[in-house]
Amino acid sequence: MRFCTIFLLVCCVHAKLTWRKPAVFQIKEELFKAKVIDEYIADSEASTNPTTHDPQISFSDRNPYKSNITRFAIYNENYIDPIPVYNLNLEQVKSINEVYIECYEYDDCAYELTKEDRDELSLYASFIEMSGTSTISSSYSLGLIRSKFTTNILGMYTQGFAELSNNIGFWIRLEDGSGSRLYSNLATNSKTVAMLDMSIHERSHYDEPTFSSGAAHCDPFQANYNYLFQRAARELQSYMHVTEMSAALSTELLLIIGNGVAFLIIIFLAWYVWRYSCKETVRQSYQKLDPKGASIEQAANAVIKY
Repeated sequence: MRFCTIFLLVCCVHAKLTWRKPAVFQIKEELFKAKVIDEYIADSEASTNPTTHDPQISFSDRNPYKSNITRFAIYNENYIDPIPVYNLNLEQVKSINEVYIECYEYDDCAYELTKEDRDELSLYASFIEMSGTSTISSSYSLGLIRSKFTTNILGMYTQGFAELSNNIGFWIRLEDGSGSRLYSNLATNSKTVAMLDMSIHERSHYDEPTFSSGAAHCDPFQANYNYLFQRAARELQSYMHVTEMSAALSTELLLIIGNGVAFLIIIFLAWYVWRYSCKETVRQSYQKLDPKGASIEQAANAVIKY
């Protein structure tokens, strides 16, 4: 009984407010597309400053890269534990307290982050941070792309939602249209390169958000991406260590859970054997007193109820 009480108290302390529904952010498609920093027109004066974050948006383009996300749930610290971000020395440098979760369908926004989701979002954010020439000083959220209608969209960078607590969002898709994981089953080297490519791509939209002629991936972006990727490739082993650590943490959790389940099974078996042994002892004692055995089981059960 004492063990059960302690267990319940621990669960209550760490429980999130899962009984509440996260806020769902719903906007018109054109407004959302305006906030996806991927293609817009910059005037000549702004073009001289490649790091400006005040773009003039072009609404005419229908580039599918912008996706069709118009509805997503906002999971903040009331619903999820922070997503850790690590540097190449495997030290935690910050935490992300908010994740945007795209609705799978228009009315299906409910989703619970899995351990794999958390590990890969952590790896994604870690690579975004470490691949740049400096850390990202702005507060940002991570986004999980889930829509079954845009499975060709693997990553995205958004900026400018005044209604949200964070102005910036880095998004990534972790499952394809059939529910298969895109990164989880890859070997360490393949997973590192694939995730690094996605992270540096979206990081470069943050570093170089102003382009000429309304093109998303023109010279400033491409030059930034090329430089960061070449730079990261020369430290690939260090990035692989971060990937390995992420996998090790996931395996460690599974081992803890497995050991806990095994411990409970052992306790149950020990209790069952003890109960059977005691009951058998009582039965044999009453057998000697009442050879006919008319009420032996009843007597034994009366003495030992459990």
